[in-house]
Amino acid sequence: MNRLACIAVEDELHALELLRHHAEQVPYLEWLGGFQKPMDALNIINEGKVQLLFLDINLPKLDGMSFYRSLTNKPHVIFTTAYAEYAVEGFEVEALDYLVKPILLERFVKACNKAYRETTTLPTSKTMPTETVYLKSGTKWHQVNWNNILYLEKDENYVIFNVADKRKILTRQNLSDVENSMPSYFCRIHKSFIINLNKIEIIERDRITIAERKIPLAESYKNSFMQTTKR
Repeated sequence: MNRLACIAVEDELHALELLRHHAEQVPYLEWLGGFQKPMDALNIINEGKVQLLFLDINLPKLDGMSFYRSLTNKPHVIFTTAYAEYAVEGFEVEALDYLVKPILLERFVKACNKAYRETTTLPTSKTMPTETVYLKSGTKWHQVNWNNILYLEKDENYVIFNVADKRKILTRQNLSDVENSMPSYFCRIHKSFIINLNKIEIIERDRITIAERKIPLAESYKNSFMQTTKR
């Protein structure tokens, strides 16, 4: 498993400890340390040891945005702050994400997944998502290859990942959020279903069969599905 070396720069000690605790829950992160002053983190960043930087914007004397702009060797950055209005400025310096305090573990992991996808992308002419995804179900993390996922199903506030090995992985996520991070061979065919186009067995007028499961094809998604499959 590729691991991302990360640090955090955060002047509030309790917020720094929370970031460390969150990072230790994510199996592909390697925590190198936390710093309350940005200049204390400068050496380790300049040495090229840091792949992912969690950086508070609201730092005394030198704010996080200015500090990041000053770096010669810029790691991927996820900004943190208590003020949502800084989000636009954060993305102007190509931040991967922006976390508003108090930072929940679920939101932290979502941001880290973006970083993982970005750093594990193969060098091709087009940017493609990594083939592996980490799914949190309860207290466990499941590493799954995207192409082994047959289809996804919404269940109230949860998403069920149906995997080729007959696993059903229940995650607390929003289906639309998941859809935005999936490889191009996934297609939404219903408000409650996303399917893997590579796993289709039968296409009928109002349903798709995958692994003997008949999945409804909603009229509102039919045109986009047909264009995607060129049928």
